[in-house]
Amino acid sequence: MFSPKLALLLLHALIALTLADIVVIGQISHPTPQGRDVVADSLLSISHLESTNPSVQKYAVFVPLQDDGTTLFTIEQYTTPPAFESHVSLPAVQSLLTLLTTLNATVTLNIGSALPDLHVTKPPVPVTSDAWILIQKLTFCRNETAERMVFPAWKEVVGLVAEGEKETLFYGVYPDAEDRRRVMTVEVHESFGYFWGEHRRTREVEVVDRRLREVEVEVEGWEVRGVGGFLERSDRGGVRT
Repeated sequence: MFSPKLALLLLHALIALTLADIVVIGQISHPTPQGRDVVADSLLSISHLESTNPSVQKYAVFVPLQDDGTTLFTIEQYTTPPAFESHVSLPAVQSLLTLLTTLNATVTLNIGSALPDLHVTKPPVPVTSDAWILIQKLTFCRNETAERMVFPAWKEVVGLVAEGEKETLFYGVYPDAEDRRRVMTVEVHESFGYFWGEHRRTREVEVVDRRLREVEVEVEGWEVRGVGGFLERSDRGGVRT
C-alpha cells in the first residue's frame, strides 16, 4: 500500500543529497491490468505537466519487456529536495497517490543520488523506441562494499560511455540515500545485440563484473521498454520523448 504521507516521509531521506540530483526509481504493481492502465495514464499526464519544469530532469514510464500486465517502472530525477517536494505537492501527484491507495497498488521507491561521475546521458534518448533498457537493484551484503570495491570500476564504465560508446545512450549508477549497501543501475542501449555483443565485452565492464563476482551481492534485474515521458532535457529546457 502507498499513501501521500509516505511520500512526505520519504522527503526527509533526501536531506543528505543536497549536493547531487535526486533520482527516484519506482516499481508499481497492480492487482489488475485495468488498474495499471489508469495509473500509467496518470503518470504520463504528470510527465507532460513537468516537461517544462527545469527542476525535473527525468520523468519516464516503463513496462517489463516480458509484460505481465500489472507492473510499471518509473525513473525520475530532481535537481534539489525542494524540487521533489514541489513535485509531490502538485494536485495531479496528490490525485495519483490517492489513486494508488484506492487501487491497492504496491509501490517500492528507491531514492538515490545522481553523482556526476557515476552517470551519463547522451542526447537524444527516446523513451518510446526499440532501445534495450535494463534496470537493476544490487544489495551488497557488507557495509560500504559498493563504494570501496565497485564504484571506481563503475566510474571507468561511465567514462567509456561518455567518450566513445555511441550505441550506449544512458548509463547511471545511483547509490541509495538511506542504505549504503544498496545501488540502483540503469542502462539504455540502442539494441540488446549491442549490449550483449559489444558493451559487456569491454575491458571496463569486465572489471565491474569481476568485482561483483568477488563480493557477496544480491542482484535483481528487469528488462523494460518505454511507454512515455522523458529521460533527457534539451539545452533550451525542453524534453526529448
